[in-house]
Amino acid sequence: MFPPIGPQIDLQVDLAAAFIAVVALLISGWLGWRQWKVEWDALRLQRDNDLIDWGHSALDACCRAEMLLRPEYAAICGEHDYERDRFATLASLSGAIDRGRLYFPNIEDHKFGVQQDSAFKGTRHFALDPLGGIYDILERVSHRTPTASERKLVREEAIRYKHEFLAIVQSEVDPRRRTFFLNKDS
Repeated sequence: MFPPIGPQIDLQVDLAAAFIAVVALLISGWLGWRQWKVEWDALRLQRDNDLIDWGHSALDACCRAEMLLRPEYAAICGEHDYERDRFATLASLSGAIDRGRLYFPNIEDHKFGVQQDSAFKGTRHFALDPLGGIYDILERVSHRTPTASERKLVREEAIRYKHEFLAIVQSEVDPRRRTFFLNKDS
């Protein structure tokens, strides 16, 4: 038989077990936090990629609208072709605005349009306003109107809206953060 273990040895074993448990808890917490951060970064990167894809298609529609507003385009294009292209571009802009609601939902949805469907309650998010501005400009223009000088001014307004839109999307995606994130392991 073995001699009984004294209270001092029991205390040492208990302290060692407690120390090991605390270290294991700290390591587990750190690993859990790190895993959460990796998952959060992956989710943010996926959202950024989705926003970039949507932004590309919206910018394509903005550039088509800008081309339609050039005085030269109206001069070389027949009325039928011009109107067909204008309506196709209006459809692209409208679709871009509606797809944008997935990333930028309406705000103040408890104040305005409460009887509307949920995606259309409230006021349109300011990030989508530039697209709406270009849509409104293009809706007012036809092959016959405005004059070449007026068309040039209207086109400059559309370009300002396009730049505003690009700045908003870029601030959401933050390419500098993406570059840092992608280069941090290099």
